[in-house]
Amino acid sequence: MNKTYDVVFNDDYSSNNKGWKETLKNCFDYINANNGTDNSYFSDYKGGVVSIVCNETDETIYEEYVKGYDVVFSNGNNFSMKDWSRSKEYCINYIQTYNGTGVDEFDNFDFIGGVVSVVDNTTHEVVYEEEIK
Repeated sequence: MNKTYDVVFNDDYSSNNKGWKETLKNCFDYINANNGTDNSYFSDYKGGVVSIVCNETDETIYEEYVKGYDVVFSNGNNFSMKDWSRSKEYCINYIQTYNGTGVDEFDNFDFIGGVVSVVDNTTHEVVYEEEIK
């Protein structure tokens, strides 16, 4: 029997699936290409989980957190976080658009000369950083 797979999104409040009958490889490729973006259900389930489920057995084959990113301002002991859980691209665009303009925390003298970073909410890894102008 050839098994087929679907991609399922879950969080504390709801669940959605793609309704697919795909290969395991296609499901993995989809998650790898889209997790951390605002594509499809990834934008609605940041902080939740995305899974690959076998359609024939209902077995969960694979599961990972849906990535969300935040903007963090820091300078010495001072820091502030936007707490958005947005896509990496959204956060980087926000920094590149507003750094040096005096908008939001960019106008706070506590942060001038510090850094503004994009941080993965799950791993806490800094994925982008630049000096605050």
